[in-house]
Amino acid sequence: MIDELTKEHLNTILEYNEDTGKLYWKISSIPMIPAGSLAGCTHHTGYTDIKVNGKTYRAHRLIWYMVYGIWPAGCIDHINGDRADNRLCNLRDVSVRDNAINKKKHRDGLLPGITYKPLIGKWYAKIYIKGRHRFIGSYDSSEEASKAYSEVARDIDSFSDSRDAKRKLGIPKNITFHKVSSKWRVQVTISGKQTVLHSCETMQEAINKLDIYRSGVDNG
Repeated sequence: MIDELTKEHLNTILEYNEDTGKLYWKISSIPMIPAGSLAGCTHHTGYTDIKVNGKTYRAHRLIWYMVYGIWPAGCIDHINGDRADNRLCNLRDVSVRDNAINKKKHRDGLLPGITYKPLIGKWYAKIYIKGRHRFIGSYDSSEEASKAYSEVARDIDSFSDSRDAKRKLGIPKNITFHKVSSKWRVQVTISGKQTVLHSCETMQEAINKLDIYRSGVDNG
């Protein structure tokens, strides 16, 4: 298990150069890799992999543990986008979403969380929650889609699941986004069956329709 590896042990066998971001072996475990040799090899993804005690680790995660004494809580993001640049000033512990935002296409100016759909001439806003993409809505401009994404994304990191996400964002469980129609649906159970009452352009419109429906039921 990863917890069996200690900061003390790592600093005994590896030396970290903060100026270059490189790791070097302090001891020789096999004749072909003498002490002082550069540790690790470059993976096809661009990251540096290092094998310690028979297990392969990403170099940036080992470095974080060697320096701070704790494993990263999230993902280690390479700020400048260079996955081989493991200088401490280039590493930060972020959420999966923040790590994904710092992609080359976003550094080049494309706003995160949005995609253009040429067939319908709309911008989709979507967010990644617990291993799944959740659609927020479709919009006429990238700015509108980005604003919608940003509003939903503000507090998403601490959510335990999509139901919690809806609750904390104030989205009732009866509100869902229909990908094919790009509409927000109001769904309720009537006589034991799920029934779509309304299809709306925006999430807020759907919430308002649900409130009106609930008001009528409560007063009926």
